[in-house]
Amino acid sequence: MKPADPASAAISERLRHVLDAETDADLEVEEMVQRLHARLFVREFGGRAREKGDGALDDRRLARVRDYVEANLTNRLDLSELATVAALSPFHFHRSLANATGFSPHVLVATMRASRARAMILAGARPRDAAMSVGFGTVRRMRRWMPLRVTAASQADPVMDLP
Repeated sequence: MKPADPASAAISERLRHVLDAETDADLEVEEMVQRLHARLFVREFGGRAREKGDGALDDRRLARVRDYVEANLTNRLDLSELATVAALSPFHFHRSLANATGFSPHVLVATMRASRARAMILAGARPRDAAMSVGFGTVRRMRRWMPLRVTAASQADPVMDLP
């Protein structure tokens, strides 16, 4: 049986996979629930309200969110918390951050964690210690977000490449 909405089915399947993995990926789960909710809302009620402007997060709010994430990398960060820092609802924050950076909140946080872990490893920390101290929890989760080999000759810092 073919699902009525393949995108909703794909989001649901990814959500099921993340929940079955029993990780502490709260931010990723919240993002997927938001996406699924938005998708189902549009499907059930039709179109979207006309957006004002380009919908991107302004520079001041983006800087405030990045500063907050940088200061709280070791803590569990959730979508509602980051949205509060930006003074937006979780739905509008998710959309605005994606419009401004091209990344979801989960990707932004993971990239910033990887950047700090990379700096720690280059300074001589063990990968396990770096992963734990930046909030990844395990080396395996950290490796999803950074190259397997971290050397002084590594490519540019991914956080510096963010808008």
